[in-house]
Amino acid sequence: MMIQSDKLTNAIDLFNKLLQYGHIDTKDTELYNSYLDIETYEILIKIAETSNVIIKKIDQTIYLLPNIDNELFGFSDKEIKESLYSGTTKEDLYLFQYIVIIILGKFYSSTGDNPKLLTHISISDLINHVTSSLAVVNKEEDVDDLETAYDINIKKLFTKWDGLLTQDDITKASLKTKRGVLQRTIRFLENENLVNYYENEDIIKTTKRCDDIMKSFFLNYDRKEKIYEYLEFQRGLMVDANN
Repeated sequence: MMIQSDKLTNAIDLFNKLLQYGHIDTKDTELYNSYLDIETYEILIKIAETSNVIIKKIDQTIYLLPNIDNELFGFSDKEIKESLYSGTTKEDLYLFQYIVIIILGKFYSSTGDNPKLLTHISISDLINHVTSSLAVVNKEEDVDDLETAYDINIKKLFTKWDGLLTQDDITKASLKTKRGVLQRTIRFLENENLVNYYENEDIIKTTKRCDDIMKSFFLNYDRKEKIYEYLEFQRGLMVDANN
C-alpha cells in the first residue's frame, strides 16, 4: 500500500511536536485533527513502535511517553544524577527514586478507576512520611529479605536520609537538609510537568499530565504491583509502630 505524502508529513509533524512538548491537545486544532485521521494515526503508531515509545490519547490530550527500556528518549541514571545536582552519588539517585515512589504512593493509593487519593501534600508532611517509612522498615529484623524482595537498598537509604539535617540556618534549600533534597526532587518533577509546588502554602499538587499518566500508563506496568505491595507493607508497619 502506497503511503500518501501528506499523511506521512502529518504523522512526522505530530511525532516531532510530541517529542518537543510531550503532549498535544485540542488547542492545536490542525495537529489534533491529524491524529484523528486513521491513515495518519497508523503511520504515527508505526513510528512510535520503531522509536520504542507509547502514544495514546486520554480524554482530549495526546501523550508521548518513552517505554521503560528506552535509552534514547528516556532518562538514564547519569542524566537524572546530572539534573539533580553536581556530585550526585548512586545513594543520592536511589534516594531520589525512593522519594518519587513515596510521593506517587501518597497521591495515588486509592482503588477503582480513579486511583488518586489526595489533592495536595505539604512538604512538612512529606518529610515526616519519608522519615517514618524508612525508619520503620529499617527496624525490621528481616530487612535483608525485604531488600531482596522489593529491590530497594533500605539500609543505605535510611543512612543517607537520616544523616541529613532537619533544619539549616543558612538556607532551607541546602542539600545538607531533608527539605533541600526533597525540593530538588520536586524541582525535577516540576520540570517534567508532573507536579506543581506552591511556595506560599508549601504544598505540591499533581498536574493533569501526571494524573493521566498514572491512571492510563503507570498502573498498567507490572512494577506497579510490587511498588504498591511495598507501600501497603510500609503502611502496616507504621500502624503497628503507632499503636
